[in-house]
Amino acid sequence: MRSGVVLNYAIGGVIVLICYVFAWDILGWFITHPRPLDIAHELLMITLWSYLIFGNSAVLSGVMRSSGTVFWPMVFGIFSIWGVEVPCAYVLMHHFGISGIWMGYPIAFAVGLALQFFYYETFWKNKTHQRLI
Repeated sequence: MRSGVVLNYAIGGVIVLICYVFAWDILGWFITHPRPLDIAHELLMITLWSYLIFGNSAVLSGVMRSSGTVFWPMVFGIFSIWGVEVPCAYVLMHHFGISGIWMGYPIAFAVGLALQFFYYETFWKNKTHQRLI
């Protein structure tokens, strides 16, 4: 688990940093009109860093799922989307417009990681796990 988290932050961090530095160029490969390019850049700046949090959550849930614990990681994922991301996006869009919708992603990723980590530390880690091979 530790190796997965370290790799997520090391490799993901480099990729995120590259994307921040070269955001205009990368977006320019796909978008040529200035106004959509500005919007895409703004939204990328809002969400880009949060994919490291999402990756950390994916590592935690992957470790738990690989041991047969699939229910709670699934519940936390569903709750993060429907219980956090959608309501936050709805509320924030009234204050920040389209940017508010995209702010829901980092919030949901952070809540999802917090839930995964809480379950991992409180319940999963204290279980006896048997090696399959």
